[in-house]
Amino acid sequence: MEEKTDCGEDLYKRYSTGEAFIVSSQMVKKLYERMWSDTRKHYELTQNEIDVLLFLKNFAPMDTAGDIARCRALSRSLVSKSVESLIQCGYLDGEPDSRDRRYFHLKLTEKAEQVLREMQKIRSNFWSMLQEGVTPEEMEQFLRVLGKMRHNLEKILPQGQE
Repeated sequence: MEEKTDCGEDLYKRYSTGEAFIVSSQMVKKLYERMWSDTRKHYELTQNEIDVLLFLKNFAPMDTAGDIARCRALSRSLVSKSVESLIQCGYLDGEPDSRDRRYFHLKLTEKAEQVLREMQKIRSNFWSMLQEGVTPEEMEQFLRVLGKMRHNLEKILPQGQE
């Protein structure tokens, strides 16, 4: 019977750059979803609802559903569904833009702020685990490369494609 090998660094040497990136992305997504499991159950929120709350907390003044859809590369319909649910549950309020009524500015409620204090700790723990052993210089370079890749993706997948 053939001996199984560790899927660590040695296996990454056999992958193409693209395969290594995709496999790593899948692993990051699994860890991310696992870390939010208890929070989702406790507050009866979906992962998308959590992501909407975190976006509004961390990316002000971007505060419309369109901003969230564009920056998080999500469909407008999914963001709208999450926003509606969060408004009904008392986590969000909103008001129409004073200059253009087509835009609706979202605002976190005090109820959301209380939950977000806990969420910020989970988010911070997640990033700390991922960055363990990575130097600030390596992280800076990684983020530069990731930014270039995102730019390429935005050219390939035009805005509004769902």
